Amino acid sequence: MMRPKFILLILAITLGFFLVLMVSPGFWHRKVVDRAVAVRFQNPSPENVAALRLEQGNTRRSQYIVCSLAVVNVLVIIVYRASQQRKGTL
Repeated sequence: MMRPKFILLILAITLGFFLVLMVSPGFWHRKVVDRAVAVRFQNPSPENVAALRLEQGNTRRSQYIVCSLAVVNVLVIIVYRASQQRKGTL
């Protein structure tokens, strides 16, 4: 069986990874969205407007997924620490 501190270390590393991913500017401000905005202003056709909305939706969806995973990771850390303190192993 894995040691409790090792499991907490893995959870902390994954939380750090999610936080770095959330802070990175490429995650929140994607180049694809910039290109879609530029094309939309050059030629405001319905297809270009739909493409811009699609790219913005994809970016927003990936942001929600990473933020949700970070929140779930924090909850797992809290629950795991509480269960280990109850057992008296930490």
